Amino acid sequence: ISPPICLRAFLFLFFSPPKQTKIKMPSVTTNQSSGSFQKPAVLADKIKQQVSEAEILQRLKPFSVSSDSRAWSELLLTLSVAVAFYLLPVHVVIKVILITLIKLRLFVQFHDMAHGSYFSTFAMNKLVGRIIGSINDTPFEQWRGPHNTHHQHLANVEQNKEHQGELPTWTVTDYANASPVAKFIYKIYRHP
Repeated sequence: ISPPICLRAFLFLFFSPPKQTKIKMPSVTTNQSSGSFQKPAVLADKIKQQVSEAEILQRLKPFSVSSDSRAWSELLLTLSVAVAFYLLPVHVVIKVILITLIKLRLFVQFHDMAHGSYFSTFAMNKLVGRIIGSINDTPFEQWRGPHNTHHQHLANVEQNKEHQGELPTWTVTDYANASPVAKFIYKIYRHP
């Protein structure tokens, strides 16, 4: 495969805009004297006035159903571009960057398989998820459970004390009771 074809495939994979119905968003106005923007709640109210929740759900309905043909075509495209990048006669640093980007895309697909939403059946999600997980060095079953726990208890630190599927998050009390050194390490760990 010639480099121009690989470049076009790369651009298609990572920079092609999704085809979807556009919802007209209200314009953001500023107060010229203070330069302040409208509050998000005001914008949300304007959006609700223009588009009902039922209409939004109706517009999203086509995207809520798995398409096996689309899933297979996206996965095979990703894998074929990965092989093409691997075989490219370019400097190893460029090759590592390109392969890393492909592995990132594979991880996003793996993530959807772990949620059971990539293919139409969970059995296919599990089978292909295990294969893609081995490519990305992420065991499917060991990652799936904690990750789903993370989604079930997102933003509820008290319910996920073991911090399954996420970076440890302290409560305000945990932070207040920590030593200055522990607080410093936590800040670096959470916000590198």
